[in-house]
Amino acid sequence: MSRFLRPVRQEFAFAFAHAERERERERETTLPHPGRHRTHVTGVLCSNHFVRRSTMNIALWICTGLLAAVALVGGITKTLVPKEKLAAMPNGAWTGEATAEFVKTLGILEILAAAGLILPAVLDIAPALVPVTAACWTALMIGAIITHLRHGEHAVIVLNLIYLALAVFVLWGRTVAEPFGG
Repeated sequence: MSRFLRPVRQEFAFAFAHAERERERERETTLPHPGRHRTHVTGVLCSNHFVRRSTMNIALWICTGLLAAVALVGGITKTLVPKEKLAAMPNGAWTGEATAEFVKTLGILEILAAAGLILPAVLDIAPALVPVTAACWTALMIGAIITHLRHGEHAVIVLNLIYLALAVFVLWGRTVAEPFGG
């Protein structure tokens, strides 16, 4: 009988030793070290560098969410509202010169930009598309600024500059400061 129990005992001993090693490793990582402190953000011991990276990640998510909301609202408006009504709106004179197809296509691209800013990272499917979308949004905002300047719509240019700055921040943040998976 002991011949049959020996493998079970060995397996038990191995599992116990493994669990003990894990507990020891856990104790080592939770002991206070110089340069480490508890943070309320994560609730674990972490270095100052990690806390800064966490704050940067939160700032990037907020900026990305704002850009996505702007893109979604603008895209839905351009897609669903008739061109004539858009031209009658404040700062919408540029749509009078554009074709209805161009305005609707621009609206669809803005809806896709909203999805491209959020979904790849949330679903963890090709998160590299987030900075690519931010780069495309940067180009779109440069075009919007030029268009509004040509039509003398100076009030909306300030908003376009803010959206441009947010897009550049997301682009920089997701490629240099806090890339996904890095």
